Amino acid sequence: MNTKISIRQILFLYIFISITPIFTYIPNTVSYYGENTGYLGVLYGGIVLLFFAALILQIINKYPDYDLYDMLRRLFGITAAKCILFLYGIWAFLFITFKVNTYTNLLQTTLMPTISNGILIVFLFLLVINAISKGKKTIFRFAEFLYGPILLFLLLVFIIATPTLKIQQLIPITVPDLSRNLKSIPILCSIGGNIVLLLFFSSHLTAESTFSLVKKRTYFSVAIFTLLAFLATIAAIGINGSYLTGRTSFPIFQTAKGLSVLNAFERFDSFITLVCILSDFVTISIFLLILMQCFSWVFNITASPFVGAAFLVLSCVYVMIQDATQFQLELFHNDWMIGINLVFQFVLPSLLGILCIFKKKDKHN
Repeated sequence: MNTKISIRQILFLYIFISITPIFTYIPNTVSYYGENTGYLGVLYGGIVLLFFAALILQIINKYPDYDLYDMLRRLFGITAAKCILFLYGIWAFLFITFKVNTYTNLLQTTLMPTISNGILIVFLFLLVINAISKGKKTIFRFAEFLYGPILLFLLLVFIIATPTLKIQQLIPITVPDLSRNLKSIPILCSIGGNIVLLLFFSSHLTAESTFSLVKKRTYFSVAIFTLLAFLATIAAIGINGSYLTGRTSFPIFQTAKGLSVLNAFERFDSFITLVCILSDFVTISIFLLILMQCFSWVFNITASPFVGAAFLVLSCVYVMIQDATQFQLELFHNDWMIGINLVFQFVLPSLLGILCIFKKKDKHN
């Protein structure tokens, strides 16, 4: 069986796992800080992500055919490399736990308010375990298969929403707006920073594609991420207004509830919920694979699905016991998760990228 992963598949997955936070967190946060011009914060974040992508590409170019463990071992030594990857494994576990929590909360808030979180979590657990048991190639192919249809559907939703946009709710743009929107950059980067996943699968990249193709596709994917976030924010503010968007959980779903086609086809919010569920499923699966890979590097063990299942059980049990509300999740996300994500997504890769500027290109032995 072919287990090679292409740059196309990795970047399709990057966009796919970003869909849920683009709809659930970005419009809400940028509207809270930037009010009617919150979409400027999305553009600011996109510019920062382009520079960060350049650092990631710098690392890949200097260490072709290396995985993240090989890079860290060459630069910092075996002990330091394992300590760093152990911390990344802890981050992946924390991220999985948070996503399981948001998955159940989203379903209970939108489509299934009467279903207990325990039933939803068991169903998710079975799906994820089945996915990782089939291997990472299956997860990447699943994201690749759904990427095109889902993007077309989201574009269709925006086109249908365009006649209901109120332009006066998006303007004017004043000088204070330009600085106020800078506060939105961390939330954009904590979501778009998942482009760091390229480093976890970097050994696949230049073996299958030229570096110029990797570079082109990476920048294009960051642009697609920024465009989706920009359109979602425009639709939410233009229809609901900045005040309601900035103070409502899941504002994009409130936006979609009022959409219909010739008064015959409606309930677009249900389809968007389904898209977000699929995005969460892929996100949890891929971060579980990363957790397994990190601990396999640290402890010199095989990345077995049983290891992933054990960690997923811990995560699911914790979520069922805690049973956090939407308010608690948003508070935890804003106070802790954004900062934690930024540390693991940006600090180490930025350091590696800067170091690689002064190093000669290395060849894997």
